Amino acid sequence: MSNGGGWFYRAMHREPVVMWSCMIGALGLALPLVVPRDAFAGEPAVVRAPPSAAAVVRALKPQRGAGDEA
Repeated sequence: MSNGGGWFYRAMHREPVVMWSCMIGALGLALPLVVPRDAFAGEPAVVRAPPSAAAVVRALKPQRGAGDEA
């Protein structure tokens, strides 16, 4: 194996947790360079109030249609 990749191969077999941690950290450092700045600059999120308990109960009750028998 070449000298350049030998240390990586050896390190992955000796300390896999440390090496994977370094790779995840490097990915975290590289992502801001890759993701465009305006990727999340769309319309602002619309904040809606959560539904009331009565609205949830109404939504969960079975609806009676014209063909249902009472």
